[in-house]
Amino acid sequence: MSVLLSFIGMRYLGISANIMSLGGIAIAVGELSDAAIVMIENAHKRLAENGRPEDRVRVIVDSAKEVGKPIFYSLLLITVSFLPIFTLSGQAGKLFMPLAYTKTLAMFFAAILSITLAPPLMIWLLRGRFRTEAENPLNRVLANVYQPIARFIIRWRLGVVVVAALVMVATVPVFMRLGSEFMPPLDEGSLLVMPTTFPGISIEEARRALNTQHRTIMGFGEVAMVHGKAGRAETATDPAQLDMSESVITLKPHNEWPTIPTKRWYSDWAPSWLQEGLRTIWPDRKQRTVSELSRDLDAALRMPGYQMAIAPPIRTRIDMLTTGVRTPVGIKVFGPDLQGIERLSVALEGVLRTVLGTRSTFAERQSGREYIDIEPRRDAIARYGLTVRDVQDLIEAAIGGMPVSTVIDGRARYSVNVRYAADFRADPQALNALLVPIPPTRTLSFAAARTAGSGTSPAPRSQVQSGSSGTDTMGSMSGGGSGGSGMPQTSAQMSGTAPTGAEWDNGQQAGSVVPLGALANIKVVTGPPMIKNENGTLVGYVFADIDSSQRDLGGWVNDAKKLSQTRSKSHRAIGCSGPGSTSSWPN
Repeated sequence: MSVLLSFIGMRYLGISANIMSLGGIAIAVGELSDAAIVMIENAHKRLAENGRPEDRVRVIVDSAKEVGKPIFYSLLLITVSFLPIFTLSGQAGKLFMPLAYTKTLAMFFAAILSITLAPPLMIWLLRGRFRTEAENPLNRVLANVYQPIARFIIRWRLGVVVVAALVMVATVPVFMRLGSEFMPPLDEGSLLVMPTTFPGISIEEARRALNTQHRTIMGFGEVAMVHGKAGRAETATDPAQLDMSESVITLKPHNEWPTIPTKRWYSDWAPSWLQEGLRTIWPDRKQRTVSELSRDLDAALRMPGYQMAIAPPIRTRIDMLTTGVRTPVGIKVFGPDLQGIERLSVALEGVLRTVLGTRSTFAERQSGREYIDIEPRRDAIARYGLTVRDVQDLIEAAIGGMPVSTVIDGRARYSVNVRYAADFRADPQALNALLVPIPPTRTLSFAAARTAGSGTSPAPRSQVQSGSSGTDTMGSMSGGGSGGSGMPQTSAQMSGTAPTGAEWDNGQQAGSVVPLGALANIKVVTGPPMIKNENGTLVGYVFADIDSSQRDLGGWVNDAKKLSQTRSKSHRAIGCSGPGSTSSWPN
């Protein structure tokens, strides 16, 4: 009945029947059944001592009154003991809150039913002949064990209370070091290693570093296999850049893990024959724990320019989904510009590295990736009768690629893109040599021209129409000598040399194409590898990997906050934190 009423409460509280909520009911069943057992046992004892069947109802009611009040308050006490779970937050709160609700509901309804429903059912069901406890041999054995202990505790009750109080006081130092991390450490049988380096790393260098790390990892006897990737996978849910690698380590079963030497109190002075005997009691070799294995992997994988983050993969994915941070603790730095965010993030990286229990810290760099900027020069573009759009169209088609058609294959559609070969766009020099066509309808002036064929005199400075795009020949000239028409050629064409950008700028050469370097400034610049924002505000991350064998996460966060606050004034003095920059601590 208590479980049924608990399900009704779950329905109105919006709690689903999952493994945690049902686990709370399972825990409560073992405790709420004790109330009915105690009440029935007491009634059974009183009925066995009473020899008058006509007094059965009165005996049952009296026995229920005798133990009803202690049972009711004991169940309420167990109910109240679970209330601190409701103060948990974060992952622990989301995980244990359904369990606390169902456990509390079941115990509360059991306390009510123990004094309302149990006595009438006892009157209805407890019938027949009842034997005394002395007639049961098992009860006699248990009573002989329990009675001396009970008599001793009652006789020396003051001393027992004092000893219990001292034991409770002795737990205070342990409570002060308990920390605030309530998530149980789960042994997933694998580890996720995420090395992070600076942006701008090449593909070959990333592959080489990943192979080196895998060889180091396979040197540990606890590792069965390791698989890794560098860069972004072909999915929209993986925003990783080439500067962040991921390696999944599959561990062997624990019974196959090698043992490592451990220093004991007898290791330095005891002779070998005595150590052999002491090893049976205090072994001097033991297996690593998962935390110790993570710590040793972090020390072995240290490379210049790399920071490691090692954690179980399932928990890491949960952290990334809930907070966006791929390490157990991270700091989000918000600000109006990327330069200020990077300065504050780098300052926090150095501060957090000094906190006790820190294995590594790494601040995301907001610069370091190389880009090619093409800035159109409007004066040069106008000199040749072009527009900025003409230049942008060439850049789009030649470098980025332009869709020109679509291939239809049944229900599938495939876009056909066209762009220049890699040799024509591989470096800034090649980009400078790209030819921009000049529209054939534009009129261009020539400083000098020579005619081919017969004529009485050379042609004066004249206006000619440019030829077709993509060629170096010009159209026929009008107004020439009486010798007829011909195909004019420039001095550069007659000598067999290609026109240069300076000749185009000086107006000494005209034609149907012009190099891109004469129309735009092409340069290599550095910029952010990725721009992140949350709620419309720019953000940068500072990742921190914590040694869980030394510190709890809550204690580390408190110490890190205090340390960063004490150094905040010096950060402002050196310009590390720009105006409007703030930080938050998702853990």
